[in-house]
Amino acid sequence: MVTNTDPKHYVVDSSVIISYLMVDEKIDPNHEKIITDHLHHRITLSAPIILPFEIGNSLKSGVLSKRLTNSQANELFKQFFNLDIKLKPVNYDAVLKLATSRNLSFYDASYLSMHKSTHYPLLSLDKKLLSAAKI
Repeated sequence: MVTNTDPKHYVVDSSVIISYLMVDEKIDPNHEKIITDHLHHRITLSAPIILPFEIGNSLKSGVLSKRLTNSQANELFKQFFNLDIKLKPVNYDAVLKLATSRNLSFYDASYLSMHKSTHYPLLSLDKKLLSAAKI
């Protein structure tokens, strides 16, 4: 989902970043353009401080499922950090309230909370999260 609140700044979740990093994933062309614009310093991507842990967990799963080698996972993790996404703290009380009221994981609720508090457009492939963002 992309709203027009602030076209220079976005909240991005792990699903979009993994689709960008993994060569066997299909990335939405709009997301790819936004990430490219971020890399060229035309826009800024932000995420809750949990993002590296979610990316790391996805890469670990890729290694365990033989989708990636350890070496490939390490290289992708370096590429992730080179994206220089601004990692920000969250209000844990607000996240917990959203998680329980919208029946979201605490992780997804952290992205939703950041989206709601900043009014920045939310980039995600998670339909449940995007639906919660519209409420």
